[in-house]
Amino acid sequence: MFLNLVPLLLVISYLMLSMLLFFAGPFDWPVKDDLSLLIFLVSVFFAIIVGYLFGIKKSRFDEKLFLIKKLDWKRVFKIGITASLVIFLPATYIYSNKFPWQFLEILRDQGTAYGEMLEGLAQENTGRKVVAFVRMIYFPWMFAIVPLVVLKWREMSKSQVGFFALFLFCQVIFSIMRGTDKEIADLMVLFCGAFLIKCGRLIYLKKLNLSFVKFFVFCLSIVFVLMIAFGLFSERKLSRLGSANEFCVAESAVVCADYSGPILSRLDDVNQFGIAMLAAYLSQGYYGLSIALNESFESTYGLGHSPVLISIYSNITGDDGLYERSFLYKMKDSGWDDKGVWSTMFPWIASDVGFPMTVVAMLFLSFLFSKSWVGAVKLDNDYAALVFVNLFLLFMYAPANNQLAQTADAYFGFWFWLIFWFMSKKKIIYTRID
Repeated sequence: MFLNLVPLLLVISYLMLSMLLFFAGPFDWPVKDDLSLLIFLVSVFFAIIVGYLFGIKKSRFDEKLFLIKKLDWKRVFKIGITASLVIFLPATYIYSNKFPWQFLEILRDQGTAYGEMLEGLAQENTGRKVVAFVRMIYFPWMFAIVPLVVLKWREMSKSQVGFFALFLFCQVIFSIMRGTDKEIADLMVLFCGAFLIKCGRLIYLKKLNLSFVKFFVFCLSIVFVLMIAFGLFSERKLSRLGSANEFCVAESAVVCADYSGPILSRLDDVNQFGIAMLAAYLSQGYYGLSIALNESFESTYGLGHSPVLISIYSNITGDDGLYERSFLYKMKDSGWDDKGVWSTMFPWIASDVGFPMTVVAMLFLSFLFSKSWVGAVKLDNDYAALVFVNLFLLFMYAPANNQLAQTADAYFGFWFWLIFWFMSKKKIIYTRID
């Protein structure tokens, strides 16, 4: 039973940590209505728990009812690796106006790299549109690379391991050239989601027997990796902003970090800055949510949950009226611009259906989350595993935005694997023999 609940416990713990950082972290957020925010968040938590438990209950007999079509993972891996390596060079040049072998030069000034990337995004660029379209078409296979490597590591050949190492190197270089951390963060989340499934499968098959000492060493290793990641995170952000003396959220300086607390006051400037930045990343979205909860609802008719769909609609019709109906647009009057800060995933969904129905939507997403976990672990369904990792990514980014619908490639990739997951299950028909 505990195995079934592992993803739920991780997601709830993570969301509670982000909430704790919001209410008790280094920022004193000027929330107008704490009660409404708390009621909504408690409702969302309740919906996530209920939806997940209901999904576990409904999955109880799946093993007896369905035959599972096996995923040709080697073919998926080959297509994904080939596409990512082919796209790497033109994408790097288009987004940074420099070639990948200049990464050491770019690494010295991540602030300039990030600024040039933003300037490029603000300009019309046919090449970028072509690369984005090609990336969207092949993204389902590219997304599957990391999860499949984790799940199939023992079955991989030396050449496949080598190509995967090259893929990781290219992702790091691409992140450096853009001056962003998202690529590395995505890789970490994908790895963690797939690693959960791998451990779940071994435990379910009774092939994983972790002693306390091994478990302790494993936890220490995770802490060590996180400490290294945090150090790199702090250095890159400091390079981007140029000063560790003060850190404020939003261009209008809605709120600045207070370094005088009992913990931060004992640290040096760089670590104070790093913790403040990390807390802002994990918690700032709740302030945007608090603003949205006090705005009036005007439906965006199924498009407002995704900036991609809104952008397509505006480009086709030349009308920005639909975007102006969204909660994200209305928050700009309060100095909270969705182009530069986060508002959690909930206002995105609520722009289509309102906040009460957003709670229902979270129940449904949590239901899918648990069903995909059972399918991935107990039915050994790799299609379900890819859907689970997608949803794991969604929940990990929930304090920031609606990650799966933020870009065309991620949105297409999610629906691609969701449809193939449904198609992978063939119902068993029992016939009575007299």
